[in-house]
Amino acid sequence: MHIYRGLLAALSATLILKVATVVPALILADIIDNLSTSATSSLVLLGAFICLVALQASLTPLQAWCLARLCQERVKQLSMRWCRGLLDKRFEAYGQLHGGTLVKVLDRGITAQERWLGFLIGSAWPVLAEAVVLVALFAYLGATSVLIGLVPLSLAYLWTNDRLVRWRRPRIEAVNSREDELAEQWVDTFASASTVKLEKAEDAAMIPVNQTLSGYADSAVGVAYSGGWLQGLRTLFIGLGSGGLLLWGIHDQSQATPHLSLGELVALFTLVSGLLAGVAQLAEAWRLLDQFRLDKRKLEHWLQLPVFGPTESIKAEPSDENAGLCITPCQLSARNALQLLIDEPLVIRAGERVALVGPSGCGKSTLLHALAGTVFQLRRHVHLHGRCLAALDGREQFNSLRLCPQDAHFIPGSMPRAVLFEHAHDRAQIERWLECLGLSKDWYELELDARAESISGGEARRLTLLRLLNRPGEFNFFDEPTAGLDAGSAERTWDLLFETFQGKGLICVTHDQSALSRFDRVITLSEGRIISQARPKIAQNTGPAGAPHTLWERL
Repeated sequence: MHIYRGLLAALSATLILKVATVVPALILADIIDNLSTSATSSLVLLGAFICLVALQASLTPLQAWCLARLCQERVKQLSMRWCRGLLDKRFEAYGQLHGGTLVKVLDRGITAQERWLGFLIGSAWPVLAEAVVLVALFAYLGATSVLIGLVPLSLAYLWTNDRLVRWRRPRIEAVNSREDELAEQWVDTFASASTVKLEKAEDAAMIPVNQTLSGYADSAVGVAYSGGWLQGLRTLFIGLGSGGLLLWGIHDQSQATPHLSLGELVALFTLVSGLLAGVAQLAEAWRLLDQFRLDKRKLEHWLQLPVFGPTESIKAEPSDENAGLCITPCQLSARNALQLLIDEPLVIRAGERVALVGPSGCGKSTLLHALAGTVFQLRRHVHLHGRCLAALDGREQFNSLRLCPQDAHFIPGSMPRAVLFEHAHDRAQIERWLECLGLSKDWYELELDARAESISGGEARRLTLLRLLNRPGEFNFFDEPTAGLDAGSAERTWDLLFETFQGKGLICVTHDQSALSRFDRVITLSEGRIISQARPKIAQNTGPAGAPHTLWERL
């Protein structure tokens, strides 16, 4: 509701400002006409003129303030809605949302909204208000014939301007594309700055940037050239309108009985000049609006990407508490290569601890993500207690299926925000877990940035474990939870995970052979397929060093 109040305030301030612009011109006409007859009257009118100009000057900041507040409030609402909308997309959609391009597109989309409100309040509404006032004034002064020439001239100018804007559109699209490409290259170049420095590859790194800059420069020149035609058209329009009015005024004053006095003619010329400038501003606003409609097009495309949620065609099946987690036969391919192939149903019982092993690139992480329900194409093949994941919304699914991926990501702030995302927690318990992970409890107060540049990769990985420790699900998935840790830290991490998730499903991708004996089942993958499932057993005999051997019982 306050948006509409702000809009009303901005429109009212603009209308008052336009009225305050017209009245001083009329007073100026009376001053000019009375200079030779009454000096006193002229001084009084001059005082009124100064007062109205002062009023106009004081209303201008008010209008700017109302417009700015309205624009920024609207921009804030839209930005929050857009960002939340992008966060609701399916996981695979984020591969399309490149960082540099996303920032540029969001920026242009936000600017487009600012320009639209500026067009509505700062251009369209003032010109409309001024035109209505001037039509009434022309009728009062008996100068309606001026409109006969101005109206068709203005319409012809707006039509021609629109044609030029359409002709210019492909050039704007080319600049936008180059700008997005350049933004992405800047991000990629500086992300690899350390490696480039080590390899003394600065010249090689700048080759694609230089090529894109050259293409951007060519496109920008085309935009500037087409913009020159628009500026030339504006100059021609104002010149023709002003010249036509002067000719009319000369003709009127040459008659024995002129329609207007000299003062009225000066006032009329002043007002019409303002109207011509307003029409030209309207055309410029239309050009900007068209440009920013193009800028917003990619953002709208991204906002229309499918959201992560239940599939309407899938109905929820009756819950079976003993069914556990199951993935039925399915296949996933990408880039003409097999990513995952499930030949027969794979069932993970409630509370079961399962390890996924195999060589790099064999499909372990893909299977982990499929079971966790983050691979949208496979959700209809995964069932939790007999219910298809495709019938569940994201909140219900991820409360039961908790995933800790390999990459450590944070949001800026202290640990409650950066790591735990402001979820409810027991500080004392968090501090105990920190010590179990080989970190000090003082880390609870640690300030982190988005990239956690102040800590090591192993420390960042251990911090991400806190999210699942604090909010465990029925099934908990970890992708290489001990990667990058020394043997002692890895052992403490495994101890903590198996202790905390006792009685809950625990599925881990790991290369740590020493931890496999802890699991109830070890699933081995190769080239996207499950090639074996085994149950580890600790042998009763010992090896030469007196350590027990791990045997494997095929399932």
